[in-house]
Amino acid sequence: MSTAKLVCWAILGISVCARAAAASPWQQRFVTHDEVRIEYRVRAGTGVPVVLVPGMSNPARDIEDNAALVTALGSRTLIAISIRGRGASDAPEAGWTIAAQASDIAAVVHQEHLARYHLVAHSMGVGYALHQALAHPTEVASFTAADYRPGLPLVSEEWVARGEDRPRDERYEPRIKRRMLREQGAVDWIPELAEWTVPTLAILSTQSSDRFVEDMWKRAPAARVLWIEHGHDTFTNADARVALVEHLDRVDRDALRYAPFTRFPDEPDELPPLSDRAGSSSWRAVVRALHGTTLRVIAGGNAPVDIAGGVELVFPWRMRLGTTFGAMPPAVSRSINARLVDAGIYDQATGDVVSASMQRVLVWRTRVGVQPWARHGFIVGIGYALASLHGRVPLECVAAAVGMPDAIDAGGTQFDLASRLHLVDAQVGWEWRLGDHWTIGVGLGAFVLATSRTRVTVDPPTRDAMIQDIGARAVEKLEHAYDRYVRAPLLTSFLAYTL
Repeated sequence: MSTAKLVCWAILGISVCARAAAASPWQQRFVTHDEVRIEYRVRAGTGVPVVLVPGMSNPARDIEDNAALVTALGSRTLIAISIRGRGASDAPEAGWTIAAQASDIAAVVHQEHLARYHLVAHSMGVGYALHQALAHPTEVASFTAADYRPGLPLVSEEWVARGEDRPRDERYEPRIKRRMLREQGAVDWIPELAEWTVPTLAILSTQSSDRFVEDMWKRAPAARVLWIEHGHDTFTNADARVALVEHLDRVDRDALRYAPFTRFPDEPDELPPLSDRAGSSSWRAVVRALHGTTLRVIAGGNAPVDIAGGVELVFPWRMRLGTTFGAMPPAVSRSINARLVDAGIYDQATGDVVSASMQRVLVWRTRVGVQPWARHGFIVGIGYALASLHGRVPLECVAAAVGMPDAIDAGGTQFDLASRLHLVDAQVGWEWRLGDHWTIGVGLGAFVLATSRTRVTVDPPTRDAMIQDIGARAVEKLEHAYDRYVRAPLLTSFLAYTL
């Protein structure tokens, strides 16, 4: 073949490979924690994300390359992790305890802002994944263990010696075995399984597991055990893939009830019915839609309006709905009013009435927010607030503000002024997670008045026409001030704790 033809074929091959790479739905990403860079791969999708932890010598790429498994999992969001020493992840000299290796999973979960996810692990990855799940049970929608016990045995010298001198390839660094021998130790989580309520599926191979492992998993009240006639590479088996998908679907659909079962190779292929719980299809749709929702308690401020506290629901599709109840500190309302008077927005007499009418300001707020990108803390939100203002003002102050300074009051007449302001706002902001439960956030936006209503009550009651006229003018004056001047930038900051 001529040189020209070889060059042409080479160019064509490079072009095809480039197109294939560009068309891949998977993205390679990295997160660095404790000075260790961890590789993980993401295929964007819908629903509760599935986090996959491969075995001892398997990188995240092995999940991506298992086309049958990826196809079976459908349109779900998939996140495959290369634990340290595997794939393109760092292989540090120290940091090989079980907790350290499990922290790689926690780092990815934190980086991707996952409030709820399915956790699927194979072989030795089960030990690291179970450590993560036991530490954060409220985050884990379901757990799947492929062909491994609920724990990690002690690493042996014989196991370490096998292939230790082989150079590192794209799959894993063989020398990490020696580091694991020094630091990893052994753990057995059988006692913890007695309190384990996360829906669990253990898929065991007849060629590499035994009934002792089955008995371990059956200690968990919500565990299901499935035996397959297969080797250790669990998810190359069609029955295992079907069972995994049914397990995820079952949990997504039936969040309120999850009955344990055990199925052996000689039993029927059909899984037990989803549930014998009575209920309409619409109710099940609601359950499925809300599955994975978390509740958090929030406290913070919405300057210059209020200091507040409340609760917020965070839904698995990155939407949140919150409500707060707060108050405007009197010093803040006085300061705002003084600035408006100094700026000549209205005169001192009007300012005195406005200030007196804001002796007590309570604010109820509700807000809807959307997090457009799962791995970023950017938030867009809109809100509604109901502000209730109340105060008592002497007749002389009101009369001066409405242009009737000569009004004489011999009976100590007071006006009770009560206003309701309906406000709308829009914001953009950012959130940062601090560990497993805490979140801080800031937002910047603006609010405007939608409508207002003011009511005046004379104390003591009177039929005096002049006093009634002064009261009516006071209402008109206040509502004009509200309609014209109640609009401003809004700066929000908060601290939240996820329950």
